[in-house]
Order: sequence, then structure tokens, then C-alpha cells
Amino acid sequence: MLHINHKLALLLYYVLISFLITSCSPTDQKMQWALKNTGQDINGSIGIKGIDIEYMGTEPSTKATIAIIDSGFINSPYLKEQIFINIGEIKDDGIDNDGNGFIDDWCGWDFSLGKCIDYTSITNSHGTEIAHIIASNSDQYIGVTSNAKLINIKIDEEDISPEILVQAINYVESLGANIVNLSLSLPNDSDLLYTTIKNSKMLFVCAAGNDHKQTCTLPARYELENVISVGGITNKGTIRAYSNFGNDIEIGAPGEDILVIDINLNAHFSSGSSYATAFVSGIACELVSLSSFKLTAPQIKELLLKSAKTEITLNGYIQNARIVSMEKALALLVQEQKNNTNDS
Repeated sequence: MLHINHKLALLLYYVLISFLITSCSPTDQKMQWALKNTGQDINGSIGIKGIDIEYMGTEPSTKATIAIIDSGFINSPYLKEQIFINIGEIKDDGIDNDGNGFIDDWCGWDFSLGKCIDYTSITNSHGTEIAHIIASNSDQYIGVTSNAKLINIKIDEEDISPEILVQAINYVESLGANIVNLSLSLPNDSDLLYTTIKNSKMLFVCAAGNDHKQTCTLPARYELENVISVGGITNKGTIRAYSNFGNDIEIGAPGEDILVIDINLNAHFSSGSSYATAFVSGIACELVSLSSFKLTAPQIKELLLKSAKTEITLNGYIQNARIVSMEKALALLVQEQKNNTNDS
């Protein structure tokens, strides 16, 4: 008799059940076409039904750990239970309790100010918008997954450099991160950054950039088995007007007129490959969370790419015209786990 563990049972449940996405206050969730595109009108653009991430909803499971290296995110009520807390550190006692070289890093780190995250210092909404897309756990705003712990890393835009990014990557890996969301770009390359990412066991989900060039920005351009580059698409299944494009971009995801939550908890539309990256990161977290065996970064990437659906309008703009699919990624994971069970 085939034994099906709890996580596999949850996955089978996802494959069999179709979830409804309903409107809710204060945001009209029907306007989040990225989760469910019914052909609704978004800012004057009539979508094409089915051009979305094929959202499946989530049920509680083991939480994946994802680092959001960005402008920092607020302590939002929609992220309740989702924020990573460093249990090795005692809050605000002025002592490096866990001996990792970061004093009082109980809820993340501000690499611009050199101290633990101070939520009142966050004035740029970008990181908060990314965090909500990935893991908002509220019927007020539906994120991709509720099965994620978010490591809060703040680097002000003017401070972003390969050197500071290397520090942040080493830090979050020491905390046990599985995935890193990099909705950012670097002006110049670095051998140290390349080597650091290459040698990491984490998956790096990277924004392709918004320069409308036939290439990726860095670090999305790194052709590594633990880096996946993401371009932004519209609700019609075309490449977003300003998104970078070409064979360097490995997968597409919704990146135009995305409903986001800012630092004041207001909802509005925003666009960019940053948001497309967040949708892919959320699905990657769900795969890690629901897998009955420890997924490596290359395995997560392979599941995302092999399960992607194709859209002919993306030929020449996204490698193999791929669009990420939560439903198909989870179904492929189910099959992989069945195969592993049968082989054991």
C-alpha cells in the first residue's frame, strides 16, 4: 500500500481543488489579475482569461525561509506570523547573543544603517510591496503563499553595490534561508558576487530589469543553476513594455498593473519586473514548504521551468515563451514525490 505523507496529501488536495478568489476590503482582490485573470478590465486593459500564475491557494505547512533583500518591509498586519524572528538573539539587549557578528539582529538587518531593522526608518514602499505579494496572509490581501518566513533585509537604493550584497547574502544564508528574492539591479559586476552566488545553496530569484533591452540586468544575467531570471508580462500575455527581454530571461510572470500594498497599507497599482519576481519567489516557497524531501536550489529552478506554461506571444521575448504556473509546479512536485516513493 502506498503511504502518502501529510505534505503529499496537501499537494494532491491542491491539484484536485479549484480555489475561488473573491473581492474583499480594503482591496478589490478581483483586480489582482496575476492570481486569477478572468478577462477583467485592469486600468483600461481587458485581459485574456487564463494569463495568470494559476494560483492554487495555500494550506498551512512547514514554512520556507526567504530573504527579501530590498528597501525593507514594514511590520504589516497582513504579514502576521510571516516575519522571520532570530530566536538566537534577545531583542534590544545590546549583546550579540548568537555570536554571528550582528548585535540585536532579532528581526533582520539594515545594511545601510548597520543595525537591526527599525520599522520607522522604512520610507520606500518597494520592499513592503514585494513582501505582501509573496506572503501576505490575510483575506484583506492575498499573497502567493502563507508558508513563508520572510527575512527582512534593508539596503537603501544609493547603497546597493556588489560588496554590500555579498555581505547580505552571506548573512541570510547563515540564518538558514532557502530562497533570496532580488528585485533589484546592480550597475557593475563583481567576481566576488558571482562566486558567492555560485557557491551558495540558496535559490536566487532575480528581476530581469526594466530597461527594454535585449538582456538581463545583474545579477539576473548570471547563468547559474541556482539563479532564475524573471521578466514581466501583461494581462494579455505579452512582454511588458519596459521589461528587458530575450533568451536571457528564463521565465515570465505578471508584472504590469499589479495590485500592491504600500508602507501606509494603501492599495494601488504598480508595474515592473520586481513584482514578477515576487510571484515566482512565492511559488518557489510553496514548493520548498510542501516537498517531502529537501529540495536543492537547482531542483526548485527545474520544477519552475519544467512546469511553466507557454504563450506564443512571448516567443523571442522570454526563453521558450514560459509563464510561471503555480498549479503545474505543484502538480509536477506531486509526480516527482510519487516517483521517489515508488523507487524507494
